[in-house]
Amino acid sequence: FGALSYHAVSQIILVCSDRAGVRRISPHALRRACATHMLAHGASPVEVQLQLGHATLKHLSQYLRVAITDIRKMHGESAPGR
Repeated sequence: FGALSYHAVSQIILVCSDRAGVRRISPHALRRACATHMLAHGASPVEVQLQLGHATLKHLSQYLRVAITDIRKMHGESAPGR
């Protein structure tokens, strides 16, 4: 078997989202959600960079902003004395 094409991945995601009853998403949206989720749950930015195939950490800045915002929110909600 060879590599999956973008179209093949799109079709797989389309079928799975229809079966799950969720709105349709693009492969890129799924990729971004996965990267953001990994960063928010403690994955190393370097590991995520390598998995996504980004040349530099600069390309992860959009994901890191979301993860940092989520981390600050969780910290504020769990701070002692609240």
